[in-house]
Amino acid sequence: MRRVLVTGATGRQGGAVARALLLRGMDVVALTRRPASDEADALARLGARIAQGDLGDARALRRGLDGADAAFFLTVPEADPDAEVRQGEQQVAAALEVGCPHVIRSTVASCDRDTGVPGFDAKWRVEQVAAERGVPSTVVRPTWFMENLLEPRVLARLAAGRLRMPLRPRAELQMVALSDLGALVALAVEQRERFLGRTLEVASDTVEPAFVAQTLGSVVGEPVRYEVEPLDEEGPRYRLYHWLDAVGFDVDVPALHAELPEVGWHRFGRWVAAQDWSVLDAYRPVAGP
Repeated sequence: MRRVLVTGATGRQGGAVARALLLRGMDVVALTRRPASDEADALARLGARIAQGDLGDARALRRGLDGADAAFFLTVPEADPDAEVRQGEQQVAAALEVGCPHVIRSTVASCDRDTGVPGFDAKWRVEQVAAERGVPSTVVRPTWFMENLLEPRVLARLAAGRLRMPLRPRAELQMVALSDLGALVALAVEQRERFLGRTLEVASDTVEPAFVAQTLGSVVGEPVRYEVEPLDEEGPRYRLYHWLDAVGFDVDVPALHAELPEVGWHRFGRWVAAQDWSVLDAYRPVAGP
């Protein structure tokens, strides 16, 4: 049984990876700042061992890596991008000190391009640190998460028949389902030699925002109108969505899926159909007497 340390295990990305590994019978050490959370309890019921610690907590990382065959590392955006880089540096140092034989690191697609997005730049710097220090690695670079559509503010608008995004209706947006990312990471753990030293940009589908609204409406059973959300040029999301609208990700989706059919990729329509949209009822006004 392979032992794998999963950082950020009670977050969306780390949680998806932990669940995919557990479903394949692996021994998962789930590192989280919230060991008493519902998410941690759910992982524990699936068989994970819960460990407390931050993404950049060197001592907790070393404990979690003790005896591990692999580790899944990620960093989370901070107000200061240098702080995110320091998270990655602590992870690199811990992996080297313990001698972890395989690190699967998640960053973001296109981070090695001149995007002007601070979070992308920080993740690229973390990749470079790991490469320079000689960490035995596989890098996965996800695109925009389909699960972003399940955030409360998005659900509230969907319940009112609207989808708002800071993108042109016909802009191309590459998305990835978290379950696909988890399946890919699990495959990389199982087949170390196949993936070691590789960098994979990851997308499940390429869609247009107008198509997203149309597809959501067809599944929810009510029309969903697409609206372009204006952005404050000084706001934290402006650089990201300005780049996504003007340039965007550039994953060769057909080639990726042809090479790795074992992942079981979710096209957007399939992902939408698999969600429980009854959650929208909680956001609809209660009818009066």
